Amino acid sequence: MTRADALLALRHDLANSSELDLQDDPSQLLRCSRDAYDYSPVLSPKLAGARAQLVSRPQSVAAVEKLAAACTKHGVPLTVRGAGTGNYGQCVPLEGGVVMLTTGLQRIRRFDPATGIVTVEPGCQMSQLDQELRRHHRDCDVGAMAPANSPLIASSWPVICRCRSEYYQLNFIRMKNPVRLASNDVRTSNL
Repeated sequence: MTRADALLALRHDLANSSELDLQDDPSQLLRCSRDAYDYSPVLSPKLAGARAQLVSRPQSVAAVEKLAAACTKHGVPLTVRGAGTGNYGQCVPLEGGVVMLTTGLQRIRRFDPATGIVTVEPGCQMSQLDQELRRHHRDCDVGAMAPANSPLIASSWPVICRCRSEYYQLNFIRMKNPVRLASNDVRTSNL
């Protein structure tokens, strides 16, 4: 099956999923296929031609699972993109395929003022989290949620962290057949 055939089959499988917001507008594909890598004279020529063929903005965990399953089934690469503020090409779809935007998953799910533990979705912006925590006289300095090129999709989903940048649990979607939601206590396991 060619990549074009695989993308058609993937679109067919996902056609009735209103929580995925599939997009193929050329300007959107270009914008979502890059970060600030063009500051690098080394990366710029190497990454300039990398483009997604489809962009998706899931609105729920179930939608991410459905997208990951369809990509796995049809052999279509899936690249996760946050705000695109990196400058090393972390969100560039090197082999094309689908770019999944996390901007539809921005909720702060829970905050426990007594423990300082907060549960956020992967698209939660630091400014949003900081604003919420300041209401409780706390601040936050959370680093990157998952390493670049991780085999985990939406690996920061939801992340439970302390305001001292301690991660307790990662819920993620595995890109192996069968695609499934999994969880690790990061205090006792090695991803």
